[in-house]
Amino acid sequence: MKIFSILILSLLFFSFSCTEEENIDPIQTTEEESVSMDVVEMEVFKLINNHRIMIGLEALSHNDLVYIQAKTHSESMASGETDFGHDGFSERVSLIREKLSIGTVGENVAYNFSNKPAEKVFDQWMDSEGHRKNIENPKFTHGGIAMKKSGNGAYYFTHLLIEQK
Repeated sequence: MKIFSILILSLLFFSFSCTEEENIDPIQTTEEESVSMDVVEMEVFKLINNHRIMIGLEALSHNDLVYIQAKTHSESMASGETDFGHDGFSERVSLIREKLSIGTVGENVAYNFSNKPAEKVFDQWMDSEGHRKNIENPKFTHGGIAMKKSGNGAYYFTHLLIEQK
């Protein structure tokens, strides 16, 4: 009887533990966590910096404020809230200028459905004269690269580059 009572109590305790865990939202993140770059974004940043170094330029430094603006734009494009392109570019620049002393600003956007999205977006930008010019501009000192995957599987990228003074 004692063993049976312990077994029943153990089952009740286990049931309540599972129920409580099911009510916890495992996807909750803090604002600080949502600012960190993901693996794909870091890979693109690394590819761009390796290219800049290879051609004799300084590597870009990551800037969180610039990254947040890039992330917001990628999220807007991926959700369909904003058309693919540079809509809102001047607003993003204004928000950055409120907090940082900057000169020249550039922006690259792209999307792809590749199973290697970082390599694909790097190739897309390098194959485009205007995008490549931004990447190879020696005035740019800092940047932020953000990516958001849409519901249909497209990866939307925004790369903001700034000349920080």
